[in-house]
Amino acid sequence: MIQVALLLVFECAFWCSHPFHLSICEIKHDAESKSVQITSSLFQDDLEIVLNQIRGTSDYFNEVSESEIKEDLKEYFKQHLQVSIDDNPRSTQFLGFEIEENVVWCYLEINQVKSIREMFLRYTPLLDIFDNQINLAHIRYQGKVKSLKFQRNQPTGTATFNE
Repeated sequence: MIQVALLLVFECAFWCSHPFHLSICEIKHDAESKSVQITSSLFQDDLEIVLNQIRGTSDYFNEVSESEIKEDLKEYFKQHLQVSIDDNPRSTQFLGFEIEENVVWCYLEINQVKSIREMFLRYTPLLDIFDNQINLAHIRYQGKVKSLKFQRNQPTGTATFNE
């Protein structure tokens, strides 16, 4: 349901002359697997600008192989998504990506997370490219949702959960 709503927002923005720059990060703790699952969605044309700069290409998604795209996105997210859980910096594992309706969906995971009292995020995709870029993160833990907004002058945020 959430992905459908997000897809509609992205689709409307794309067809309405793309008047704003937005990425959305959904973060969910899975108690059964003791992992944090992360889905980040970005407009394909916005992301292509930065990836063209990195690769020196002019039509990135048509010029680069799928395995190279995966590696480039893995490196990009290492630089633009940092997570600390309960004051412990955590590494994300880049699982993959898919492109759907001009949106790039990236999937990451953090393993061995039993509980979360506090999650600190530095979420900076495209903040250095667009002055009006807004990145949103929705963190779901034990039935609660905390939302954070990131902009160029505010690249970090913290969500606190009481156990």
